[in-house]
Amino acid sequence: IATDLTVSTFTSGSSLADGTYYWKVKSKDGAGNDPDSSTFTFTLDTTPPTITSTIFTPTIIGTTAQVTITKTVTDAVGVASVSATVNNSAGVSVGSVPLSLILGTAQSGTWRGTFTFTAQPDGTYTVDDIATDTAGNVVRETDGSVLLDRTAPLVSIVSITPSVAKPTDSVTVAASSTDATSGISGLTVRDV
Repeated sequence: IATDLTVSTFTSGSSLADGTYYWKVKSKDGAGNDPDSSTFTFTLDTTPPTITSTIFTPTIIGTTAQVTITKTVTDAVGVASVSATVNNSAGVSVGSVPLSLILGTAQSGTWRGTFTFTAQPDGTYTVDDIATDTAGNVVRETDGSVLLDRTAPLVSIVSITPSVAKPTDSVTVAASSTDATSGISGLTVRDV
């Protein structure tokens, strides 16, 4: 019995467009028998995923020191992984977090993860994304920034007038407050 096996390699090159391609193997023997094999497929994918929306919750981070990062990522073949890297004002990474698919499919889905700041100082941090599809195509982009402010504002009483009052009198309290990172959003005087 004679058996010949020929191995053939196909390189797609740049002439093929992204998409799914079908192929068969045909073999012919000396008697003229030439059956086709079953159909096989391969997918050519040279296009990286697309990040279509990003939400940071919250955008100003207080004492919880956590930000939830949510992204919508699409890819014709499928997204394999999404992660976010948080960088300080000098552009140096202070950490990263993998995002998990929480809604949709690998072709079009919502990915989410929570980053926890540890000992980083107050300030503005940028969030960079990396999304990789199943073919290994990668997209990297900066999506925005968050403000870390774990330091409480400074409050001081300027004056209270009158210094002695009856229950029906109005009392005026003048106070001052400063915050070096996120500013003052309100100042309330209350009875204790």
